[in-house]
Amino acid sequence: MKLEIEITRLDYLNFNKYFFIKTRLKKTVFTGLITILSLQIILNRTEFDLFTTVVSTIVCIAVYFFAIYFSILSTESKPKDDSIILGLKEMEFNEDAMLCESSAASSIVNWSTIKSLEEGRTAFYLFIESSSAFIIPKRYFKSEEQLNEFKNLIQSKITVK
Repeated sequence: MKLEIEITRLDYLNFNKYFFIKTRLKKTVFTGLITILSLQIILNRTEFDLFTTVVSTIVCIAVYFFAIYFSILSTESKPKDDSIILGLKEMEFNEDAMLCESSAASSIVNWSTIKSLEEGRTAFYLFIESSSAFIIPKRYFKSEEQLNEFKNLIQSKITVK
């Protein structure tokens, strides 16, 4: 199977969102809850004030949410325009390996190197390390049948280790 794809900044951003939700969301929410709880203990140590509690909680949640949002959003600009991450790529998936060719680099990735296939809303992610993956946008599949064929091919290759 061959695919000609283009990895855009939006694809890279979507990967970072997916990765954050998968790996850090629970810890981040837990840390936020501990922060809010600590803040409330400090603000209400002498006497409880409902208005202060509600306002400070809302402000804390808003600040925390925007900090996370802008942190993820900033990853979109991380790769340089001439990096090997972004741009046009020709991907070939054959019996022995996955071949990836772009104007900046070419690679042959043995199936044993791919740790997992994960599916996001907009793309497939072929993880080669815990935080590093090949991004295969779903928009390049012509049909649901081709998408399922791709998924089955990759799953059969990485589970046969």
